Amino acid sequence: MTIERIVHATSEAIYGAIRLPDPFPVSLDALPSYCIDALGATSACPSDDPLLAAFAEGLTAASATELDAVVRVLSWIRREIEYACSKDLCDPVYRTDALYTMEKRKGNCVSYANLAIALLRPAGIPA
Repeated sequence: MTIERIVHATSEAIYGAIRLPDPFPVSLDALPSYCIDALGATSACPSDDPLLAAFAEGLTAASATELDAVVRVLSWIRREIEYACSKDLCDPVYRTDALYTMEKRKGNCVSYANLAIALLRPAGIPA
């Protein structure tokens, strides 16, 4: 006898009404020096890429607070990037960098994180 059980789970993140007064855009002069390092580009998170920087500016332009800017970026990623298993990210090699994720509109948890960081940093949000 063989028993097979198939389970489908759905998870939805809803960002509630958190109110913080931190203004946006963030004043770089107000940041501690160790936060400035968290604004730099890396190969996985090329926050200095003109395409990503322009896109981040568009996403966060109407933000009044830092939290609002973060929520706009994370909500866009959640809505627009399709979750994919790692094996589906091999084209021709395994990639989870932000540019690949943005181009293909798919990724795994590492891809989501890299894209979020690459969009938050040019907006002046240490990530």
